[in-house]
Amino acid sequence: MRCFMSDTPENLFNSVFEKSDTVFFAVKPDGVMLHNHAAGSFMDLDKGEEVLWKYCDGTISLSQAIDQAIQSWPTSVADSERHSLTALAVQLVKGGFLRTRK
Repeated sequence: MRCFMSDTPENLFNSVFEKSDTVFFAVKPDGVMLHNHAAGSFMDLDKGEEVLWKYCDGTISLSQAIDQAIQSWPTSVADSERHSLTALAVQLVKGGFLRTRK
């Protein structure tokens, strides 16, 4: 369930996000499983997507978190995955897994 970038406000990526209080997560060998108990929804993130989740800690903007996640990957993978990580970030916000920092 990926969302489209055309319905995403530009200032979203300049905002600072942190993990929502309504989200539990379980680390797995191949990534992390997120459960938003308030919304009753789940997301299964692979190892590469988990890196973005870790950077969304309320200290840097969403755009910076994406950049940091990309920098942790091999160059050959990073360039082709930027759009995918950006779409994932939007999905995490819209799904209530991330919230703006309080």
